[in-house]
Amino acid sequence: MAAEIHAIVNEMARRLNDNTRRIRLLEEKLRNLEMRLSSLEENFVGMAKEFNQKNRDIEDELTEVKSRLVNIETDMVELKKEIKKLAKSTDIAEVKHYIELISPITTKFVTRKEVEELIEEKMELIKNEA
Repeated sequence: MAAEIHAIVNEMARRLNDNTRRIRLLEEKLRNLEMRLSSLEENFVGMAKEFNQKNRDIEDELTEVKSRLVNIETDMVELKKEIKKLAKSTDIAEVKHYIELISPITTKFVTRKEVEELIEEKMELIKNEA
């Protein structure tokens, strides 16, 4: 009977040692998993911060683009107003025509003295013909 008890105690000690070894292995695996999970969490937090920063940068750029677009639209309205104030090509052509009409460079004006001389010449021609 002592041998049986000894065998039972030995079996229990073997099983206890085996279970202890298994528990240690499981604990080691659990620590490894916890370290990996912690590393993943840190990476995720870092990526989330980076994503949030990029998102804020994009929002800032979009706000700037919207502001520029509003300025461009305002400038276009002002340009349209200014363009409406400008002379049309037909108006310019008409003014050019009037300038050419009265310009002393392109038109020859006759002085009073020249008119009197012309009249005298014509009068003499008429007298000579008669």
